Amino acid sequence: MKTFIVLEESLQIPFAQIHTQKVTPEISRLKELMENDFVPIKLCGYDKDFMVKLLPEQIMRIYSANKKVYAQTQEGIFEIRQRLYEIEELIPRLGSDKFIRISNSEIVNFDFVKKFDMSLSGTIGLNFKNGERTFVSRRLVKKICTALGLK
Repeated sequence: MKTFIVLEESLQIPFAQIHTQKVTPEISRLKELMENDFVPIKLCGYDKDFMVKLLPEQIMRIYSANKKVYAQTQEGIFEIRQRLYEIEELIPRLGSDKFIRISNSEIVNFDFVKKFDMSLSGTIGLNFKNGERTFVSRRLVKKICTALGLK
């Protein structure tokens, strides 16, 4: 497929045109992806009485603990007032190549992962750039290996 980018300083909102012989399921999907990707995703995190706007590229991981959901960034840990499954539904728009669910209680941004410890029998350990560590659920190991291009 040929692609072109035309810079026009006067444009306020980017737009795209698809030139095709006929509308196929792939073309329809491409249109849907482009429309959804231009809607910025913002999660709101709460730190006591303060609300903080969290951008996907800032989030290291999203996890549940003590019946609450938290987002961890380099600046701190913020409570999220959404369920983990609701956030998981946003993964295609957050960056499906970066955010992957690794267990029932955790979604990880692979941009913040420094090393993958494959020495453990039947599971994978993830070492973050900040020194923290977490583990992939055994039932999701195959999915993670596929995402990493190992299988």
